[in-house]
Amino acid sequence: MRTGLIAAAVAALFATEASAQDAGELTLYGRGNYSGPRLVLDGPAQKMTLPFTVKSVRVPEGTSWELCSGNTFSGCRRFSASVPATAMTVRSARPTGRAVAVPGGTVAPSGRFERAAPSPSLRGMNSEFFVAPDKGGRRIEVRPATPESAVRAASEFCRSIRWGSAAHAGLQTTGAQAYLVDVLCVR
Repeated sequence: MRTGLIAAAVAALFATEASAQDAGELTLYGRGNYSGPRLVLDGPAQKMTLPFTVKSVRVPEGTSWELCSGNTFSGCRRFSASVPATAMTVRSARPTGRAVAVPGGTVAPSGRFERAAPSPSLRGMNSEFFVAPDKGGRRIEVRPATPESAVRAASEFCRSIRWGSAAHAGLQTTGAQAYLVDVLCVR
């Protein structure tokens, strides 16, 4: 019985291109130009051991996925479009979705922020949270794209709007750019 399960898993992994890709499914290929062995994902996956190096990626239009070299979503690269030639080891992957409505606007899967009025943050008596902070309507780019640089940029942002410091800051990478996200300013 165990042999049958293993055979079914291998058959699914090396399925031919004959089956159509469903909406929202990411396909990882073992060769360039969307050929060779493949694996289709329809949701987050961790601790994967693929028998091939990913050489091309088919991303459904309008979606965005993170492909990660670490088992639990670390060392990630974001893909918002199909890529016919790449080379990477993938140990975990997850969809990052479509455009997301956030306080202050919308963040597209590409990372583009579109401002909306009037409520750009969630403000309390002793803190204020910004999903996608901006200066003058432009998202805050972080260079170099390191956690330390994100903390520095977040602290500068918080001080510029008359808060004491940043208690939390995140980094969103989109292609070659990195942006400040999830900033919590405190007194």
